[in-house]
Amino acid sequence: MGFYHYRWVMMILVALELCFFYASSQSQQQLTCHPRDLAALRDFIHVLKPKPHGWVFNSSADCCQWVGITCNSSSSLRLNDPDNNTARVTKLELAYRQLSGTLSESLGFLDQIRVLDLSTNSISGSIPPSVFNLVNLETLDLSYNGLTGQIPEILNLPSLINLDLSSNSLTGPCRLNCAVMTNLTTLHLGSNSFSSSLPENLPYCRNLKCVNLARNRFEGKVPESYKDFHSLSVLSLSHCSLVNISSTLRILEHCKNLTALFLTSSYRGETFPEDPSLHFVKLKVLTVANCGLTGPMPSWLSKSTNLQVLDLSCNYLTGAIPDYTGGFTSLYYLGLSRNSFTGVIPKSLSMLQSLPSRDEDSSFDVAFVVFPFLFRMIDTSGFIPTIDLSYNNLYGPIWEEFGNLKQLNVFDLSANRLSGAIPRTLSRMTSLEVLDLSYNNLYGPIWEEFGNLKQLNVFDLSANRLSGAIPRTLSRMTSLEVLDLSNNNISGSIPGSLQLLTSLSKFSVANNSLSGRIPSGGRFIHFSRLDFEGNHFCGGDSFPQCDLDTPQEPEQAEQSRTSDSDSDLVLDFSYGLALGYGLALVIAAYLTCSAFELPAK
Repeated sequence: MGFYHYRWVMMILVALELCFFYASSQSQQQLTCHPRDLAALRDFIHVLKPKPHGWVFNSSADCCQWVGITCNSSSSLRLNDPDNNTARVTKLELAYRQLSGTLSESLGFLDQIRVLDLSTNSISGSIPPSVFNLVNLETLDLSYNGLTGQIPEILNLPSLINLDLSSNSLTGPCRLNCAVMTNLTTLHLGSNSFSSSLPENLPYCRNLKCVNLARNRFEGKVPESYKDFHSLSVLSLSHCSLVNISSTLRILEHCKNLTALFLTSSYRGETFPEDPSLHFVKLKVLTVANCGLTGPMPSWLSKSTNLQVLDLSCNYLTGAIPDYTGGFTSLYYLGLSRNSFTGVIPKSLSMLQSLPSRDEDSSFDVAFVVFPFLFRMIDTSGFIPTIDLSYNNLYGPIWEEFGNLKQLNVFDLSANRLSGAIPRTLSRMTSLEVLDLSYNNLYGPIWEEFGNLKQLNVFDLSANRLSGAIPRTLSRMTSLEVLDLSNNNISGSIPGSLQLLTSLSKFSVANNSLSGRIPSGGRFIHFSRLDFEGNHFCGGDSFPQCDLDTPQEPEQAEQSRTSDSDSDLVLDFSYGLALGYGLALVIAAYLTCSAFELPAK
């Protein structure tokens, strides 16, 4: 009986809660916009256009019903308002509204506002000083506009938690009154024209966790005061003009909660410091790309075993890629391209079998996942599971064990000196979207099993020494957009089955030993002569006329998308066979394969 009593109690509680919610909503509907807020909004929208839909100012206007406005009752805000039927504006959210014009000082009269979001519009002019005196404001987002001017020295924003003024044209030194803004958690000032040195007092915003100052004109060294930045988790200083990366790392090493550090394009021509004492305990993201760094990869990186993103691309790093890179068991993105690394690819990289899937956000918990509002803070469009070792001087084989990396999305080994056959095991990497092995010394066949890579968008094997025929099975790569097999020793003809690749936008087999007719259906009508030159093709407007006995592939690809085995049998028929014999084979194939026919797409 206890269970039934419990059930009845729960039903009564739910009913009471619904009654309370209904009564509250009815009470909220009876509230009207406070005249002070209504007047402020009238002046605010007067200097902007277009006026948001539904914003009508008359004697019965109630701004609490307008798009982008949220109100709360005076009583819920604990205000001594003589008129209990009024409500105060607590949120003004008009992002992505194509607003243009300037900001009015009247915004300062919205003294109960908690959220002010006018991001991603075309608002110009300076930010009114009154906005920096909204003592109840918790989120201020004016990013992605055309705002100019400076931030005033005195900011009276004691409740502010999130400040985003990024992607404007703000200038001058960066001043923040951290003695007042003790609740500030995220600061995004990236992509402006702030100048002078980095703000020294930021560590005194004692709750500040995420800071983006990237893409400004800051110069000089990272202040020594940042050693006291104990709350800091994410710091982006990319695309500034900083000096002394050794000093930077020694200072930021004291930030024991540092999770992500972005220094891309902020240093020029320095040596990557080899300081064995450096130890970033919690670091998960480190980008120091395009800094012209010299020297080998430092050994202290081996202690950062929690790394999920390591981007050292576009530098002048030398020596071998260390074996310790295979010890980053949580690695999600490895970018070492466009350096001067030599030696063989560490076989240890093939041990990264725990590489998280692109969809496993729970596994990939770097800053922009832990803090979703930081997506626009980070100097990247996002990371997908990647190993990029392109444009180095690596030699030797591609290890068969790389086929174990079944969650990898991008595998780029292009522009090296790799040799040997392409491992057949790479066909197991079924999550691949980009496979680029171009500009190496690879030889041997293109394996039929590569047709299993159905997620592949880019398949580039150009500029190698590959031989044999083009497998018909490549037609199974239904997502393929780029197929480049140029500058090899491939022979035979172009399979007509490739006409099934309806997403193909770039195709080249130039400079091989191919012959026969070029397919004339599907996407092949969009490719130029240059994509086929350097072979022995015939037919069309660009090549010699074909002899009558030249083998010809089917010109029209099957649109019904039947099973791969059925399609391959049909495409294997030669048009020179007798019609009756061909028809008999078609019937036989249908009887054999109809049980496995896929639904038409």
